[in-house]
Amino acid sequence: MPPLPFTAAVRWRRCCLVASRRPSYYGPRRVVLGHLRSDLSGEACRLREFAAVLKASVMLLRGCGRRLPLVVSTHRCLSSPPSPPSPPPPPPSSSSPPSPPPPPPSSSSPSSTPSSSSSSKSKPSVPLHPQWAELAKQQLKGVSPETLIWATAEGIAVKPVYTRHDVPPSLRDGGDGGGGDGGGGGGGGGGDDPLPGVFPYTRGPHATMYTHRPWTVRQYAGFSTVEESNTFYRANIRAGQQGLSVAFDLPTHRGYDSDDPRVAGDVGMAGVAIDSIEDMKLLFQGIPLDRMSVSMTMNGAVIPVLAMFVAAAEEEGVPRALLTGTVQNDILKEFMVRNTFIYPPDASLRIIADIFAFTATHMPRFNSISISGYHMQEAGADAVLEAAFTLADGLEYVRTGLRAGLTVDQFAPRLSFFWGVGMNFFMEVAKMRAARHLWAELLTEKFQPQNPKSLLLRAHCQTSGWSLTEQDPFNNVVRTTVEALAAVFGGTQSLHTNSLTQRLTQRLTQRLT
Repeated sequence: MPPLPFTAAVRWRRCCLVASRRPSYYGPRRVVLGHLRSDLSGEACRLREFAAVLKASVMLLRGCGRRLPLVVSTHRCLSSPPSPPSPPPPPPSSSSPPSPPPPPPSSSSPSSTPSSSSSSKSKPSVPLHPQWAELAKQQLKGVSPETLIWATAEGIAVKPVYTRHDVPPSLRDGGDGGGGDGGGGGGGGGGDDPLPGVFPYTRGPHATMYTHRPWTVRQYAGFSTVEESNTFYRANIRAGQQGLSVAFDLPTHRGYDSDDPRVAGDVGMAGVAIDSIEDMKLLFQGIPLDRMSVSMTMNGAVIPVLAMFVAAAEEEGVPRALLTGTVQNDILKEFMVRNTFIYPPDASLRIIADIFAFTATHMPRFNSISISGYHMQEAGADAVLEAAFTLADGLEYVRTGLRAGLTVDQFAPRLSFFWGVGMNFFMEVAKMRAARHLWAELLTEKFQPQNPKSLLLRAHCQTSGWSLTEQDPFNNVVRTTVEALAAVFGGTQSLHTNSLTQRLTQRLTQRLT
């Protein structure tokens, strides 16, 4: 692979120069850029390390034809074997009546596949990595991880996770010393062979990943009125969507009521208008908030919007402790690229700390922030710059919580991230892997959390908008598919795929998406 075009340090300098030349970036943005400049200048070595890890990950992915899959098997969602590998009851033992190696629809059904007569032998022995198996058993709440093993129609057993040791030595790349020990750690070089769910979480924050539970389908949408939005949300839920993502209009983002004459032309544009608890109740009418995860893209007016959401849920009989979802609450990226801030940086950061404290105490299942790199990619950042700014923002938010008197383990397990995914397939996969790796190392080095969950970089992904074209919208279907595949191979926890035309009233468009 050719070397990276230029270093992260050069990119950072260029970004600062561009920002300083734009008059709209003076004032509070200058303060934010100053914070980030001091933070990133002290992390020059880390950024160089990031570039090295990113490059190494891309090189590993480029050679995946001779290597093992670098993510946990996604066979349940991406490929469709004759019988889905839903965990069957643990089979008795090889002494039980003949059962074909390919998992039948039910463990007790007679031979129902054409190949059953030729594959009636017992399932091939496929030992699992012991450290991974122990972690997977914990995540499966005591169920044996062997239930995640499935078989092809040819009777070939497929394990839920592979390491370098599963490749015959003659097929491994030369000069790597035989590979790592499969236990994680390392910096992504030739001997690194990390496991999912093991520090530094390069292959994913959870041991079983998609072999146990697929990513959440979470489409971002909001119409002009709460009634239209509610109808659309319920239709998507009936079609299989597992989580909601609410788009608010610009006046709501800026804290204006819809009847304010200053925003008359913006009401209902680019999202739904929310002015009261009654609006919020209508928005989620008929939607079980105790079972449905809700993401709200709200930053400047985060306190009133989150308060109305909690109050509306409680009026419907759902305690705040049962609410799940995410509020974006990422004000630093607003100052840099999106511009829907209300208060200056210091006051905005105090609000973020208050949200951390409230959710940690009263909403333990709710993510208190979504630290966004998506908006930076849409504004022109490449993978290195997007990840560098996003991780730097994340570190500043951790410091904000600590300055407010919280301990890192009180709020860090509920930090989440938001990546943009473009057409550079291997780079996007590598970006997500390298970012998880670096986030775990940075938090360990700087803040020494005691709870391993504090080290997890859990992420939502959205496919790119700038890669799509108006002139030939059906090309957008293919582009979004490639980007969605990169997000899945990168280990996303939830995913939004952009519509081929973004005209949300077209039902065919939404079904294709």
